[in-house]
Amino acid sequence: MMTNLQNNDAPAQAAGKFAIFKIRDFRYYWIGTICSNVGEHIENVIRNWLIWELTHSVFWLMAMVFMHWIPFALLSLPAGSISERVNRQRIIVWTEFGQFVAAAGMFAATYYGVMNQYWMGGFLILHSVSGALSNPCRQLFLHDMVGRDYLLSGVALTSSLRFATQSVGKPTGGLILLTLGARYGYLVNALAYFPMILALLTVIRVAQTDAPRVRRPLAEFKEGVRHVASDRSMLATICVAIAPSVFVGNGFDPFLVIYADTVFGMGATGYTYFITAVGVGAVVAVVSLSALGNAPWKSKMLFGGIFGFCLSMALFALSRSLIPSMILLFLFGFFQVVYNTAATTMLLEDVPNEMRGRVMGIFNFGRLGLRVVNGPFFALLNKIALLGAA
Repeated sequence: MMTNLQNNDAPAQAAGKFAIFKIRDFRYYWIGTICSNVGEHIENVIRNWLIWELTHSVFWLMAMVFMHWIPFALLSLPAGSISERVNRQRIIVWTEFGQFVAAAGMFAATYYGVMNQYWMGGFLILHSVSGALSNPCRQLFLHDMVGRDYLLSGVALTSSLRFATQSVGKPTGGLILLTLGARYGYLVNALAYFPMILALLTVIRVAQTDAPRVRRPLAEFKEGVRHVASDRSMLATICVAIAPSVFVGNGFDPFLVIYADTVFGMGATGYTYFITAVGVGAVVAVVSLSALGNAPWKSKMLFGGIFGFCLSMALFALSRSLIPSMILLFLFGFFQVVYNTAATTMLLEDVPNEMRGRVMGIFNFGRLGLRVVNGPFFALLNKIALLGAA
């Protein structure tokens, strides 16, 4: 595959840790990704607390999780096929703009005092449609940009930034919530998309080579499914990596709101502490993985990361002391990045160029689309727990 390395100031086999930052386009893309992800985390914090403040309802907390992920369930598979056919850089620009529109709408609804669960749900769906269409394009765009030698570092430094930027975005969201109010958090969220949009429109230029398309989209999708089903190693990687998304996914964050408010009695302050601990753990993982370069033992990272992720979450559920709970949340954030980075890198490395978009679409459907069950699943568990306590 052609990459854009030739157009940057780094040779293809540059040595040394963090050599990926010698790639000019990656530097701009990485900074833009940080900005947009920080904005998303600010929105996430404010949304979770605001819906709890408006309704004090576990149902509506989990309904927001459902509305957030239903577009990923419906669009991840076709988006994977689309990503092989289109100008990926252009699609990323448009989807960033779509997320800006959603954030600006939330700001307007909050500013004029009309925000409720219905407005929030509508804008959240718009935001998620943009994200679902963007994800496979971003994964292939990164591969085009940095090539195989830099892929592990590239995935750790971009795809995992969604987790790592929690350490900045979520505490910032909590601080804005405590001091200025929700409306200004949404305003910052909207403005955070502009650096990426401007960088993609003005300075980033990535060469893109695609396989010729001779089949219809449905036939190509079926071919992608057959390819995954015929490769046991690839199928196992996808199944192992998506398991936490099915049973945990984004249902964990809203329950941190409930834990902070009802179990620890610390309200928004406790929630800020918790999400900061998760984010710091994620940052440590990203820095560690980025320094490894092209590590050969990614399968061990995948299984070890999932084991640590599940164990730290289970122990947190049993903890009633603040400091041990924050340590466990640190480990939760660390291992979440480890297993996600390992799985994404393994697939991007091993899948043929002509199949990469479709396979990543299937992976994103499992990793992100199946999170649509998190809301109903956690709401049901909560109902069962309340009935058992009655």
